[in-house]
Amino acid sequence: MNQPQVNKILSPYRTLEKHPFCNKVFSMMVCRMVPYFSTIKPNISALSPNHCTCLITGLGKTTQSSINRKY
Repeated sequence: MNQPQVNKILSPYRTLEKHPFCNKVFSMMVCRMVPYFSTIKPNISALSPNHCTCLITGLGKTTQSSINRKY
């Protein structure tokens, strides 16, 4: 049988989501993992398989973005 694939972004989010300030801490972690993210200052508010919702504030204006991806 195939083992479920571990997602290196979703696993830490699920660990942190039980704690206060989960979104802020997780957003900072993602900025460390993806270097150019620190320039757009994302605030990830929801993350699930094939879906991410974030608020982007580093572009001089505030933009909310939702990404859905099916493979």
